[in-house]
Amino acid sequence: MAPEATIDKNHWDDYSGGDGIGDTPYVILYTDYAKIMDYHPLMEPVPVIPKFPSWIILPLFIVATLVVIIVRNKLSKKGLE
Repeated sequence: MAPEATIDKNHWDDYSGGDGIGDTPYVILYTDYAKIMDYHPLMEPVPVIPKFPSWIILPLFIVATLVVIIVRNKLSKKGLE
């Protein structure tokens, strides 16, 4: 008997066996030596959420700090007048 592996809930371009979620498994590899299946294939690709770039944190922190300093200076000048 061939070892079995499962890859679950992926979109396959050449799969056409269902109505939103695949009704039949998608065969990735089926030989005498191995059996790899996706038992819940998706009919449409899942949208990818873009990763938030980590380099943006420092510039945002600098801008926020400058805004706080400017607002604090304006408020303190108004209090002195």
